[in-house]
Amino acid sequence: MAIRFLTTATTALLGAAPALAQTTCLEREKMVTILGENYEEQLVGTGLHGNDSIFEIFRTEDGQTWTILKTYPNGWSCVMAAGSTWLDLGERAFTPAEVES
Repeated sequence: MAIRFLTTATTALLGAAPALAQTTCLEREKMVTILGENYEEQLVGTGLHGNDSIFEIFRTEDGQTWTILKTYPNGWSCVMAAGSTWLDLGERAFTPAEVES
């Protein structure tokens, strides 16, 4: 289902059937508009990746769909992953033992 959503999202963004290996990139402003208007996804988290990019997580309020973008200083964002059934674990940090169980 996650691959189908990514393919659907990519198709919606580009307007053509993409190869699964293709990465979808657009100007960030356009990408955020599409995620909001077409999928009702909103930004829920960010994280700095090195000195040259930011990972951004978008999801619907109910967690039915989510998208992870990698945004670059030049203003472009690329879809790194997308899927369904997001589980919000909150702000609490988990130990490795908790993650493995």
